[in-house]
Amino acid sequence: AVGAKAAETEWQIPEDTSTIESLTPEQARKLVATTDVKLSLSINGLTTLDTETAKALAELQGDSLYLEGLTTLSPATAKALASLKPSLSLNGLTTLTPEAATALAKYGGPCLLLDGITTLSDETAKALADYECKILSICGLTTLSEVAATALAKYQGEWLLLNGLATLAPNVAKAIAEFSGRTLSIG
Repeated sequence: AVGAKAAETEWQIPEDTSTIESLTPEQARKLVATTDVKLSLSINGLTTLDTETAKALAELQGDSLYLEGLTTLSPATAKALASLKPSLSLNGLTTLTPEAATALAKYGGPCLLLDGITTLSDETAKALADYECKILSICGLTTLSEVAATALAKYQGEWLLLNGLATLAPNVAKAIAEFSGRTLSIG
């Protein structure tokens, strides 16, 4: 344990945080506490994230946290990230379970980017519709069901970005057109 403690104190934050491929909770706390990363923090080399490390990262004060190397997100990790205040970019996620989406819907930051997701289940769309902050971006979607469109139209934020949708069936277009926020961007 003494050797592990010494290794922890010796860990140096790399100049380019995008090169970080693994992170312990202690390292995450050190990273978050460093004044150089107060505006935005990009840790795109990280491909896995445990709950305790996510809790430490959720303490970040600043504009944005980029975790674009993550391809999956557990509900527990999503719940830990939901307490984050800056914008959150999870553009590496290719899928999102309804349980993880439910946890993310409690995220209080201004912007949630999920642009790597190409398909969205009806249950996940319903969970994301509960997200109440300013911007929800799911620009990787190539298709959208009528049920998912109806659910997303209930999103109470200002901006709903679905720019990956090149075409919409008339019933889907009619459903998503019920969005009452400031901007709906499709195509």
